[in-house]
Amino acid sequence: MYTHYVFDIDGTLLDSAAAALPSLQRAARELSGKEYPLDYLYGLFGLSAEDTMAQLGIEDVKAGRERWIRYIADYRHLMKLYDGIVPLLEALKARGSRLGIITSKFYDEYERDFIPIGISHFFDTVITASDSATHKPQPGPMLAYLEKSGARRSEVIYIGDSVFDMDCGKNAGVARALALWGRRSDDPAIEADFRLDTPAELLEL
Repeated sequence: MYTHYVFDIDGTLLDSAAAALPSLQRAARELSGKEYPLDYLYGLFGLSAEDTMAQLGIEDVKAGRERWIRYIADYRHLMKLYDGIVPLLEALKARGSRLGIITSKFYDEYERDFIPIGISHFFDTVITASDSATHKPQPGPMLAYLEKSGARRSEVIYIGDSVFDMDCGKNAGVARALALWGRRSDDPAIEADFRLDTPAELLEL
């Protein structure tokens, strides 16, 4: 039985693609001179901002991250929680479960983009990209969660929407659930222990 439910943010709790992708496209265009299709950028969704810039060949990753963050502000009004997330979190807390977050956002991004949504109080342990020397898909973020929370691997399930989330969980030796409600389509090549069409299905595991 899982007692620690650990969530990714973007594409899992928060529908943020409508804000993150066009702002990334704009920043990448200005810094690299290249026009990246939104579908290509979607494939990078789940990496940290700095790793994303490196994947796009932008040498000054810090400047790229700062510009992307600045442009996201123009689209932030498009961010919203997925349907069913709040009832899910309430039900898990009522069971006595421990809730956590592992996100590729750095802490300043987490503070700016997620805390105002109004559900941060549900989470006992939060690991951002500022808390680990390595990022998804490496196991570092989950190992940091295990250390900070005191949880055993067998007690933890990690819920995310990307291959980077699933590989992070796999590399750290914990169970993984792929959140299909946050994906445009299922990809059978992504390895996961469970595939969930709706948040409520997590309560049935």
